[in-house]
Amino acid sequence: MKKNYHICLSGGDEVIFRDNEDYNRGFNSLAMALYKTDTVGLVESFMSTHCHLLVQTEDPDGFIRTFRNSYSKYFNCKYLREGKLGESKHFTLDVVGYHHLVAAASYVLRNPLHHGVISMPYAYP
Repeated sequence: MKKNYHICLSGGDEVIFRDNEDYNRGFNSLAMALYKTDTVGLVESFMSTHCHLLVQTEDPDGFIRTFRNSYSKYFNCKYLREGKLGESKHFTLDVVGYHHLVAAASYVLRNPLHHGVISMPYAYP
């Protein structure tokens, strides 16, 4: 049975989305991971150093592994680097109940405002 999860993938000290091409590839990698793992994406927020995702899945680790592997291969090839992209662990939180789901979605959607990427919530693309 699918459950709701808030997942955060952090680049640690590294900028993992450096330009529009990186963001586009990140979104495409996300879409393919959603499809391949039969996961439903509810909301997402991509920033230069990390991304937050709210998903419904049976296997959050399998989903993030598929997403991360796809994007890492692209990133490593583009920037001539090797190894795992970002921190070795990702943050995963079970989201239980309607109120928790609404709070998690609000948190993910307001994250760019929190980090000063935008000046108002509706300005994030």
